Amino acid sequence: MGIPRPRTPDDGHGLALTTTRPAHGASVVTAVGEIDASTCRYLQARLDEAALTEADSVIVDLTGVSFLGCAGMEILVAASGRFQQLCLATDEHIVLRALQVTGIADRFPVFPSVAEALSRTPVA
Repeated sequence: MGIPRPRTPDDGHGLALTTTRPAHGASVVTAVGEIDASTCRYLQARLDEAALTEADSVIVDLTGVSFLGCAGMEILVAASGRFQQLCLATDEHIVLRALQVTGIADRFPVFPSVAEALSRTPVA
């Protein structure tokens, strides 16, 4: 079964996702667009894919996310136990505010960029 193909962010309500492995033992899942009830399954699929690669550390790059709904936050919380380290990268005020108000920011390391997350996240 392949990864579901998300809509593009160009349609105003879509989500584009990519996964890279910049360091041994680390995966970066980059999201661009909106993470809501209609798109969160694509994020779930990418995190499932990262779990299959046996990545110890996963960085979810939310710097290109313009909306993070409850469904997306549920996916992040559920994924937290699947990896040795799960951290978030974002400097988007609206996303940071959602993470802070819900208390999710207290559950994960949150960095302003992927580069900073990589430099401060232990990898195998």
